[in-house]
Order: sequence, then C-alpha cells, then structure tokens
Amino acid sequence: MNEPTRKPRILIICTHFHQDRSYKREKITLQTMAGLHVASTIDTQKYDIKLYHESYHGPYDITRPDDADLVFLTGLQKDFDRMRQLSYIFQKRGAFVVGGGNICTLFPEFATEFFNVVSARGVECTVEILRDFEAGKLKRIYRSPQIQVSNYTVKYELLADNGIHPAGHFVEASRGCNFKCDFCVIPAEGANHATYRIDTVVRSIERAISTSPKLSIRRLFSNIFFIDNNFSNNLPYMAELCSYLKQSPKVKVWGALITQNMLRKRDIIANMARSKCRILFTGIESFDNNFLDRHNKKQNTINIDSVLDDIRFAQKQGIVITYPYMFDPRVSSVADMKKEIEMLVDLDDLTFPLFLTTVSPLVGTKLFWESAQKGELLPNLRLRDLDGQTLAYRHTIDSQQAYSEFFTLLFRNIMKLVDRKKLVWNLLKKTWNMGWNHPVSMYSFYTSSFTYINETKNCSPEVIRNYIGGKDVLDPQYDRYPDDITPSDKARYFDPIEITDANGDLCSWLKRYKPTLT
Repeated sequence: MNEPTRKPRILIICTHFHQDRSYKREKITLQTMAGLHVASTIDTQKYDIKLYHESYHGPYDITRPDDADLVFLTGLQKDFDRMRQLSYIFQKRGAFVVGGGNICTLFPEFATEFFNVVSARGVECTVEILRDFEAGKLKRIYRSPQIQVSNYTVKYELLADNGIHPAGHFVEASRGCNFKCDFCVIPAEGANHATYRIDTVVRSIERAISTSPKLSIRRLFSNIFFIDNNFSNNLPYMAELCSYLKQSPKVKVWGALITQNMLRKRDIIANMARSKCRILFTGIESFDNNFLDRHNKKQNTINIDSVLDDIRFAQKQGIVITYPYMFDPRVSSVADMKKEIEMLVDLDDLTFPLFLTTVSPLVGTKLFWESAQKGELLPNLRLRDLDGQTLAYRHTIDSQQAYSEFFTLLFRNIMKLVDRKKLVWNLLKKTWNMGWNHPVSMYSFYTSSFTYINETKNCSPEVIRNYIGGKDVLDPQYDRYPDDITPSDKARYFDPIEITDANGDLCSWLKRYKPTLT
C-alpha cells in the first residue's frame, strides 16, 4: 500500500526583538496578524501551514528541528536583523526562505542578499510565489501594487491551531493611508488607502467569531477591533460598515484606528457610538504645535484648539479615546518632556497614553532622508536602534547623557516621572466621569490608562541599556549562532546592519536608494 504523499510544509514566522532587548516573550497579539494574512492566501488543501510569532510564542529556538519546505519571514524595521538570522538557519536546512515586510518593500535588491525570495509590498505576492514554487522557477523579487487588495477571507481558525488566543478579534477592512506624516513608512511605500469589499470584511468578522471557543468571551461578547492604518479614510465606506456593525447581533462592541481630525466630525462620531463603537485609537501624538508642524501632521492641526472638547464629546457617547504620545529630542528638552507628561496626568477626560515613544527616523521615510541630508543622524546607527526608544539624532536640545537618564525612567520606570497618588486619583475621577451607563467604556478607560505603566514594570532588570543609537546593548539573539558558522556568514547574517558609518554618513547600501530632495 502506497504511503500518502506528504504535503509541502510552510512555516510563517513573524519575527520580533523584545522592547527591552532581552530573550523572552512579549505577548503582542496585534503583530500576529501579518502572518495570519499571509497564511490566509494559501490553499490549506495543498500545504501544511504553521504560524510562529516571536512576540507571542517567544524567540524561535534555532536548535529545534523543523522540516519546513518554504519559510516566510516578516517583521518591523527593528526586527530585520532577526529575519536575517533565521533566514540563515532555514537556508542551511534546505528550505526556501521568503523575506517580506517594510525593508523588503523599500529596499528589495538589498534584501536579496539575505533571502532566496523577496516579497515587496502586499501579501498578494504570496499566490504568485507559490505558483512559481510549484513550477520550480522562483524569481528573486515579487512585487504587488500596494493599492491592490484581493478579497480573501481571513482564516482565523489558524490562530487557535497554532496556540494563539487573542483577547479580541483583529480585523482589517482596508490598508494604507492618504496622509503624509514624515516619520511614517506608509507614504514611503506609496501605500495609499484601499478597501476590501464589504462582504469580504463581513465574512472575516463572522469567521473570527465562529472559530473562537464556544463558551469564550470572544464568542459570547465579541469584541472586534479594526487594525486598518486609517479606518476613517473613506467615509462612505466606513458608514456602510458601521451600518452592518450596528445591525449585527454577533458583534457586541468594536473599535478602530482613526486620525485626529475625525474627532471634530461629531455627527460621524455619534453614529459610530450608535453602531456599538466603544474605543478608538487616534494619532494625537503631541499637543505641541511645533512638533505637529515639523512632522507634517496636518490632520492634527485642523482641530488642535478643539481636540480636548472633541474627546470629551466622544467619551460622553461611550467611546474611549486612546492615543500614543511622541517626543522629538531635536524639538524638546528633557525638562519639556517632563512637563508634557505632567500635563497628560492633569488633563481632564484623557486617558494616560497607550504608549510613549520617541520619533525614530525609520529608513526610507521623508524624515530619514532629510535627517541624513542635514547630518543629524548619530554615527554607527543601526537598524535595531530604530525602535521608538533609542536616541537616533546628534543635533538635540540636551546632551546624550541627559536623554539616556530620562529614557531609562520613561521606558523602564515611568512612575518615577509622575506623582503616583495624583495619577491614580485623577484616573479614578476620569473613569467615574465616563458614567455608569457605559460600563464597558469605564472598564476600557481605566485599563487603557494603565497599559503602558504596567508594561514598564516588566522590563528585565538584568539588561542595562543606555538608549543611545550605535552604543546601546544588542539582543542575545545576535550571539546565538551555530558553532560551525563561517566568519563571512556571521558578518552577513548575524552582525547588525548599520545605517551610518563612524562619521555619521549613510552606509553604502543606502546610497543607491537616496532620493533627490528639494
């Protein structure tokens, strides 16, 4: 009797370096969605698919046996070195390795130095890659237009099959954004806003709910969160989707990411509340006009004078407004940053930021090229340093030492920068003001306010960082390579990729991509 033919095995890894540069898990379920979307374009009748997410499962153990035939790797800019490390491991085992993500999209020719195949731009490349894999004629680079969105249904059952159990359901209804913030990779990629068909989104939502455990909160009190870069970019489309959400008995509450300017459209906000929206993440990023103007945040300056009133209005409708807050050391001194944190604690009806970050000059963005042209980048700056925490500039208001000491508190022990009693008391008052007629919103307001505070408590005390680009400690993964690796392969796959040289000039791999700035 003939043995059944083994289906080719595909392993999809979302790579991840922990924020505090330690070797441990960092349970970020949002980042798991990139791998799930790749998997959802693959025919499960033809392939065995396995998802592995380093943010959720922990760092991938390079000594574990794995007989994958094809490996897809993706990650953020700060994780690109991890993609290279794993690419070496799997290529040595005979697998074909596909690299994707932002660096592969912006610098595909450079990325071919580390992967068998480079997927530039959307997950739609996956179908073409598999077709050529089956025919034995893989190309080096595959490109898919960023505005091309195919209408596949997301296979949410793959999450549970691979031991991933998010608290809610993450859904994508659109991709891209039409705004041009200088620090954002989306305009750098040319990823203008594009939507899925409404019926495709509906199928994905219903599949997410139906494949969750029967007696789980995710099934009984389904919470849908749209991870679109800008859920509010297409208002007629959003209105149609809100109509479905309002009428659906399966959807209990939902949330999304919107731009700040949307908060001033109170009729739309009220309609979102009526359709069961209970939380919105919006890019407030700063209340400093100088910061907003410098980074082309035009969508924020439109309602800068009314934004707090707009937030109060939204929250009276039962919608909690969450946000990130950003600092730019070229604009603000340490003293300025401390004052802004005190302001965030004192402001009425405002949660504490969901996270605090510095403005990183992500490679390929307008901010990056302009900073390089002005000679603002630190010498020996590495891709790994572009993590939203590490100082990347040399033309700053205060000294490196001053920012190093401040960032150590900001990212490791935020409670030393605030009045603890005032923070807790103010948050209790703000939560109460949400009103008992919105109990879910009250809970979300309180828990969201402590998200970042709790994260800073979990930093590894044994990792000593200085938060200075080019000088900060690297992750343990950089030293975890096979004993038999050659010096040339170690340099190629395990040494950190540098952005600038010892003089602060761009490294040679970037010079061929340098645009002409006006």
